[in-house]
Amino acid sequence: KGLAAVAKKMPDIKGRDFIIRGSKTVEERFIGNANMFSVEDREKLLKTKLTHKTPQDIVADAYKKVSHLNDIAKMQYIDTNFWLQGDILLKADKMSMAHCLESRVPFLDVKVFDYAKKLPIDFRCNDEATKRAFRIAAKRHIPEATANKKKLGFPVPIRVWLKEDNYYNKV
Repeated sequence: KGLAAVAKKMPDIKGRDFIIRGSKTVEERFIGNANMFSVEDREKLLKTKLTHKTPQDIVADAYKKVSHLNDIAKMQYIDTNFWLQGDILLKADKMSMAHCLESRVPFLDVKVFDYAKKLPIDFRCNDEATKRAFRIAAKRHIPEATANKKKLGFPVPIRVWLKEDNYYNKV
């Protein structure tokens, strides 16, 4: 906590937010992948003050429900109950339908999901790898280098948008 207090006073340099987040509990720092800006950063950036709940307020009851679980299980619960259904799956569905495409999410098949959520935590992820059980199974059918590839997402180009006047002035 002491290091985080010092980091908060530092200029915005690479690694600063990592130090600050590392001093917080999982309930304070993790709200899934939907948190692009901290509440403090939003207040600095936006022209009007935020009046609605913070992301942490929104997930507080969910964290209470899983308070007996370890941090990885807590984060997976938040992702499953907030980010997946209310964000990423919804966006994928809307974007694919807008272009007359049918998209599938085979790992969210009810039977696959029910099996996966019962796996011990160390088969889900550890310090070295995410999706461990999946990677172990995949190595039987695809090259090891492919099975061990780093997870890639579809990032939103927010930094580019905020550098352009027409977007910057709207914020």
